[in-house]
Amino acid sequence: MRSKVGETTLEQIASEALALAGGGRALLLQIAHPAVGRGVVEHSDFATRAMDRFHGTMMFVYAAAFGTPEEYAEARRRVNQAHAPVHAPASEGQPAYSAYDVSLQLWVAATLHHTMIDLHECVFGPLCPAEREQVYQQIRSRDRMLQAHPDVWPRDSAAFDAYWAESLGSLRVSDGARAVARQLLSPSDVPAWLRPALPATRLLTTGLLPADVRRQFGLPWDARRERRFQRQLRWIASVYPLLPTRLRHRPRDLFLRRLRESMANASNTSTPPTPEADRVHSGSAGSGERAESTGSGDSTGAMSGDGNRNAGDTASGSPPDTDAETGTGTGTSRLGTSGSLRPER
Repeated sequence: MRSKVGETTLEQIASEALALAGGGRALLLQIAHPAVGRGVVEHSDFATRAMDRFHGTMMFVYAAAFGTPEEYAEARRRVNQAHAPVHAPASEGQPAYSAYDVSLQLWVAATLHHTMIDLHECVFGPLCPAEREQVYQQIRSRDRMLQAHPDVWPRDSAAFDAYWAESLGSLRVSDGARAVARQLLSPSDVPAWLRPALPATRLLTTGLLPADVRRQFGLPWDARRERRFQRQLRWIASVYPLLPTRLRHRPRDLFLRRLRESMANASNTSTPPTPEADRVHSGSAGSGERAESTGSGDSTGAMSGDGNRNAGDTASGSPPDTDAETGTGTGTSRLGTSGSLRPER
């Protein structure tokens, strides 16, 4: 069946609230990677602050996809600041980890990309090959959205499918990652009004995982759960497209509004520069603004500069102009028919 949205673009897919439903699946795939899993276990508290981390990630994704250069720069600064200490050398059979490792950046981005496209296809129908390739090239070229440089991504959707299949075969879930998964699937910081939705969320997240990854996490699954999961997918596919577009795009608008409000509050409470500070910034108002927007956590200037990253520096694992792993994840998509969201039977 052709996509019901016609000529599908990355902006259309990323605008949909539907992408949020795959956040748990993308997260579990990320921490199933031994190095990413170690980094999360040793350096992150997102298992105990799942909602806060989720909000931070979605704010970054929406700022990167739809925000102004200034909004994206602020979101990037926050991510860089959070991930600056996330690194560890190899030890006792544990892999080395760095939030700036380009191979790990690509894996995190790939889980978001694969998940978003597959969920979109579950609800709106398969993308045609031309649409699939178009969306893939759009996200590949827009390195600021998922923090992986275009040169790091596979060259086309077919190459991405091959990369995805190979990567799934190399995943190894650690005991620490399993403990994190249990906390994520039964979070303690969820607002009371959202708690009734947790069983359905757990079913969806578990069902969307590839079968081998689900087994490695020790998540129970049987024929009865599979039938419930398939009914859940059919219900979402029948109801979600009927919702008003404004409602379906509401999360995007809310996250961007929160970012803009926090930036405005920070600007209103900041101390006006002194004459001495002006001289430090070469007496230029523009320089002062740039220094303020950069922030202490950003590895380079905080202007948009998306295409100015040096590919050689990126490949070396040194801090790029955007940080890599966003932590929670939502965000974007999969391409191709191999490695589908739907688990292997």
